[in-house]
Amino acid sequence: MNGAKSRDQRPAFARMMQDATRRRFDVIVAWSVDRLGRSLQDLASFLNELHALGIDLYLHQQAPDTSTPLGRAMQL
Repeated sequence: MNGAKSRDQRPAFARMMQDATRRRFDVIVAWSVDRLGRSLQDLASFLNELHALGIDLYLHQQAPDTSTPLGRAMQL
């Protein structure tokens, strides 16, 4: 995938966010943070949306797991 693509040009990501809004899952599991946002601004927006929806995030490479108290503290 081209790193220059904006969020709206990533159909799988858009579907994931639609499903998140519909509360079809409780946690998103990703290999690495770089798979979720193409810029710091995109990533911050994504994390804010997840937080507002009450959806947790687990990143395999970076290991923060927002379903744990330590992971939630790291998110702040």
